[in-house]
Amino acid sequence: MKIIYDFGAHDGTDVKYYLLKAERVIAVEANPKLVDLLRQRFSAEIADGRLIVHHCALSLRDDGNPIDFYVHRQSSVFSQVDPPKPEQAHLFEKVSVPARTPSSIVQQFGVPWYIKCDIEHFDGAVLDDLFGHSICPPFISAEAHNIDVFARLLLNSQYKAFKVLSGGRVRRELSKAKISTASGNHIFHFEGDTSGPFGDDIPGPWLPANVAFYQLAYENLGHMDIHATTT
Repeated sequence: MKIIYDFGAHDGTDVKYYLLKAERVIAVEANPKLVDLLRQRFSAEIADGRLIVHHCALSLRDDGNPIDFYVHRQSSVFSQVDPPKPEQAHLFEKVSVPARTPSSIVQQFGVPWYIKCDIEHFDGAVLDDLFGHSICPPFISAEAHNIDVFARLLLNSQYKAFKVLSGGRVRRELSKAKISTASGNHIFHFEGDTSGPFGDDIPGPWLPANVAFYQLAYENLGHMDIHATTT
């Protein structure tokens, strides 16, 4: 069974696409309001077992105790696990949410085919936990606010080829993209705050590490997803 993990599912913008790609999707989201939205939006898929919405914040501890999560009052995409800077504290609402390690979630729900990681400023820690537990799916992506995320992928000898995908490119070129599914190729419309396609659905060749590095340097870090494959 192909299982996709959507770490940072937000409002489910990417879940619709992932449901076309895999037999099961595990959508992990910390924001309680967005969890309710996901459960309403995808009630049919949840009922038939194709989607599991798991409410928790990703953490490096799994002791059963809740942790603080900071919901951005103006734009939920900027919600985060780390406490905001004092001068930005007024922009956030602190809520208490369940906490899980990424590896424990994977161990519970099954071997991943693809993992999307979009956890504001916490992606590197998620990769550390996954790789530390020998969880290296055939496809993985993480948002790179700094070069450390790329470095973690490079240090994992399982990953030899990369693609770099910016949010700007998704909006400009891939809002309507050809995707492959078990039932054939389709045109899918990516909209909103989407991470866009993954794997071979991203046009262009897989790049060796040095070429991907230069592309990152050229395009700059920020809303930039680094995709890696073991295949």
